[in-house]
Amino acid sequence: MKGITDRSDAERFVKGAQDVFNEKDLDAAMSVYTEAAEVVMVTDGVIDTFRGKDAIYRCWKAVYTIFPEFRLTKTLSFFDPEVGIFNEWDGSMYGKKASYGQDLWFLGQDGLVHRHKLITFSQILPSEGFRGSLQWVRAHPRYALSTLLVRKKLGI
Repeated sequence: MKGITDRSDAERFVKGAQDVFNEKDLDAAMSVYTEAAEVVMVTDGVIDTFRGKDAIYRCWKAVYTIFPEFRLTKTLSFFDPEVGIFNEWDGSMYGKKASYGQDLWFLGQDGLVHRHKLITFSQILPSEGFRGSLQWVRAHPRYALSTLLVRKKLGI
Protein backbone atom coordinates (compact mmCIF):
# COMPACT_ATOMS: atom_id res chain seq x y z
CA MET A 1 0.00 0.00 0.00
CA LYS A 2 1.58 3.25 -1.15
CA GLY A 3 2.42 5.68 1.63
CA ILE A 4 1.09 3.60 4.54
CA THR A 5 3.30 0.61 5.06
CA ASP A 6 3.67 0.23 8.82
CA ARG A 7 2.06 1.09 12.14
CA SER A 8 3.83 4.45 12.47
CA ASP A 9 2.45 5.50 9.04
CA ALA A 10 -1.02 4.44 10.17
CA GLU A 11 -0.64 6.39 13.43
CA ARG A 12 0.32 9.49 11.41
CA PHE A 13 -2.72 8.95 9.16
CA VAL A 14 -5.06 8.73 12.18
CA LYS A 15 -3.47 11.78 13.83
CA GLY A 16 -3.83 13.65 10.52
CA ALA A 17 -7.50 12.63 10.28
CA GLN A 18 -8.02 13.90 13.84
CA ASP A 19 -6.34 17.23 13.07
CA VAL A 20 -8.23 17.68 9.79
CA PHE A 21 -11.55 17.09 11.56
CA ASN A 22 -10.76 19.37 14.47
CA GLU A 23 -9.62 22.15 12.13
CA LYS A 24 -12.64 21.54 9.85
CA ASP A 25 -10.26 21.54 6.85
CA LEU A 26 -12.51 20.38 4.02
CA ASP A 27 -9.79 20.39 1.34
CA ALA A 28 -7.48 18.27 3.48
CA ALA A 29 -10.35 15.91 4.34
CA MET A 30 -11.09 15.36 0.66
CA SER A 31 -7.44 14.73 -0.26
CA VAL A 32 -7.47 11.16 1.13
CA TYR A 33 -10.42 9.87 -0.96
CA THR A 34 -10.46 8.37 -4.45
CA GLU A 35 -12.88 9.87 -7.00
CA ALA A 36 -15.20 6.86 -6.60
CA ALA A 37 -14.86 6.55 -2.81
CA GLU A 38 -17.73 5.68 -0.54
CA VAL A 39 -18.36 7.04 2.95
CA VAL A 40 -20.83 5.17 5.13
CA MET A 41 -21.93 6.85 8.35
CA VAL A 42 -23.86 4.85 10.93
CA THR A 43 -25.02 7.09 13.77
CA ASP A 44 -27.07 5.53 16.55
CA GLY A 45 -28.34 2.92 14.09
CA VAL A 46 -29.20 5.39 11.30
CA ILE A 47 -27.19 4.88 8.11
CA ASP A 48 -26.20 7.37 5.40
CA THR A 49 -24.10 6.46 2.36
CA PHE A 50 -22.22 8.96 0.21
CA ARG A 51 -20.69 7.82 -3.09
CA GLY A 52 -18.17 9.82 -5.07
CA LYS A 53 -16.11 12.83 -4.08
CA ASP A 54 -18.89 15.36 -4.74
CA ALA A 55 -21.27 13.59 -2.34
CA ILE A 56 -18.51 13.08 0.23
CA TYR A 57 -17.60 16.77 0.01
CA ARG A 58 -21.21 17.76 0.74
CA CYS A 59 -21.33 15.24 3.59
CA TRP A 60 -18.26 16.66 5.35
CA LYS A 61 -19.35 20.24 4.67
CA ALA A 62 -22.66 19.47 6.40
CA VAL A 63 -20.95 17.78 9.37
CA TYR A 64 -18.52 20.69 9.82
CA THR A 65 -21.38 23.20 9.56
CA ILE A 66 -23.69 21.39 11.99
CA PHE A 67 -20.96 20.63 14.56
CA PRO A 68 -18.43 23.51 14.46
CA GLU A 69 -17.40 23.00 18.11
CA PHE A 70 -17.16 19.19 17.96
CA ARG A 71 -13.62 17.87 18.59
CA LEU A 72 -12.23 14.36 18.30
CA THR A 73 -9.40 12.46 19.92
CA LYS A 74 -8.54 9.47 17.73
CA THR A 75 -6.51 6.40 18.65
CA LEU A 76 -5.20 3.79 16.24
CA SER A 77 -6.61 0.37 17.13
CA PHE A 78 -5.57 -1.84 14.21
CA PHE A 79 -3.60 -1.63 10.99
CA ASP A 80 -3.06 -4.13 8.21
CA PRO A 81 -1.38 -2.91 5.01
CA GLU A 82 -3.52 -5.31 2.97
CA VAL A 83 -6.81 -4.22 4.56
CA GLY A 84 -6.66 -0.75 6.05
CA ILE A 85 -6.87 1.19 9.28
CA PHE A 86 -9.24 0.96 12.23
CA ASN A 87 -9.34 3.70 14.84
CA GLU A 88 -11.54 4.61 17.76
CA TRP A 89 -12.37 8.13 18.87
CA ASP A 90 -13.92 10.12 21.67
CA GLY A 91 -15.79 13.29 20.78
CA SER A 92 -16.41 16.37 22.84
CA MET A 93 -18.26 19.65 22.52
CA TYR A 94 -17.50 22.65 24.71
CA GLY A 95 -15.15 20.50 26.78
CA LYS A 96 -17.75 17.84 27.62
CA LYS A 97 -17.63 14.26 26.36
CA ALA A 98 -20.29 13.97 23.70
CA SER A 99 -19.83 10.69 21.85
CA TYR A 100 -17.75 7.67 20.91
CA GLY A 101 -17.03 6.30 17.48
CA GLN A 102 -14.97 4.12 15.20
CA ASP A 103 -13.50 4.69 11.74
CA LEU A 104 -12.70 1.91 9.31
CA TRP A 105 -10.53 3.17 6.47
CA PHE A 106 -10.19 0.81 3.51
CA LEU A 107 -7.25 1.88 1.38
CA GLY A 108 -6.31 0.99 -2.18
CA GLN A 109 -2.87 0.22 -3.58
CA ASP A 110 -2.52 3.94 -4.32
CA GLY A 111 -2.77 4.69 -0.59
CA LEU A 112 -6.09 6.54 -0.98
CA VAL A 113 -9.32 5.72 0.82
CA HIS A 114 -11.84 3.90 -1.34
CA ARG A 115 -14.25 3.14 1.52
CA HIS A 116 -14.61 4.87 4.89
CA LYS A 117 -17.10 3.55 7.41
CA LEU A 118 -17.86 5.59 10.53
CA ILE A 119 -19.81 4.14 13.42
CA THR A 120 -20.92 6.75 15.92
CA PHE A 121 -22.74 6.59 19.22
CA SER A 122 -23.90 10.02 20.29
CA GLN A 123 -24.76 9.07 23.85
CA ILE A 124 -22.68 6.60 25.83
CA LEU A 125 -24.22 5.56 29.14
CA PRO A 126 -23.16 3.00 31.74
CA SER A 127 -25.41 -0.06 31.59
CA GLU A 128 -25.95 -0.19 35.34
CA GLY A 129 -27.21 3.40 35.57
CA PHE A 130 -30.83 4.52 35.37
CA ARG A 131 -30.35 6.44 32.10
CA GLY A 132 -28.45 3.53 30.56
CA SER A 133 -31.23 1.14 31.53
CA LEU A 134 -33.84 3.45 30.00
CA GLN A 135 -31.79 3.71 26.81
CA TRP A 136 -31.61 -0.09 26.59
CA VAL A 137 -35.39 -0.41 27.12
CA ARG A 138 -36.03 2.20 24.43
CA ALA A 139 -33.65 0.62 21.93
CA HIS A 140 -34.45 -3.05 22.65
CA PRO A 141 -37.76 -3.38 24.49
CA ARG A 142 -38.08 -7.11 23.70
CA TYR A 143 -34.77 -7.97 25.29
CA ALA A 144 -34.57 -5.48 28.13
CA LEU A 145 -36.29 -7.61 30.78
CA SER A 146 -34.52 -10.84 29.83
CA THR A 147 -31.19 -8.99 29.82
CA LEU A 148 -31.89 -7.62 33.28
CA LEU A 149 -32.81 -11.08 34.62
CA VAL A 150 -29.78 -12.80 33.09
CA ARG A 151 -27.43 -10.09 34.36
CA LYS A 152 -28.88 -10.44 37.86
CA LYS A 153 -28.61 -14.25 37.74
CA LEU A 154 -24.97 -14.08 36.59
CA GLY A 155 -24.05 -11.33 39.02
CA ILE A 156 -23.11 -8.86 36.29
